[in-house]
Amino acid sequence: MPDAFPPPPIHTPIYTIGYGPRDVDAFLGALVDYGIQYLIDVRSYPDTSGYRSDFARTALTPRLRGVGVAYLFMGNDLGGRSRDARCYVDGAVDYDALSRTAAYRRGVHRLLDAWRQERVVALMCAEGDPAPCHRSRLIGESLTRLGVAVAHITPTGELVTQHQLRTRSDGGQQRLFEHAV
Repeated sequence: MPDAFPPPPIHTPIYTIGYGPRDVDAFLGALVDYGIQYLIDVRSYPDTSGYRSDFARTALTPRLRGVGVAYLFMGNDLGGRSRDARCYVDGAVDYDALSRTAAYRRGVHRLLDAWRQERVVALMCAEGDPAPCHRSRLIGESLTRLGVAVAHITPTGELVTQHQLRTRSDGGQQRLFEHAV
């Protein structure tokens, strides 16, 4: 696998969405509102959705088909809870280490391929607020560094760009350390 990603052209952003407090109908409505064609599940464990059983993969997939959205699981490549013990420091996920794994890089390549093909995709995780979620802190940062616009669909249905989220999260301060891709 090559070490550098070629710069992608300018296209529709890659969206992200977390179900958080939304019910499944509101979640599906947001996907339809933004013209999402493919929902890419980046949860590490999509079949256990805790208290939100409507969002378990087996329950969600047929509902997505019903609104014309295809489902793709990529949690093995892009999930925030790697099964690789080298991606943890003192029990916490180390996003720098995770971003250097072959699986993660393969997942980012697949996202870039979909984006270059002008597929309208949304990355899904559980957290409603994208700020603490790996879909922004890891994947969104990686994609932004590669020149891909990332837009997060908030629980209220509004869009927040990765840049806006980063500025809000770090108080406008320049980041000294960033994840490598």
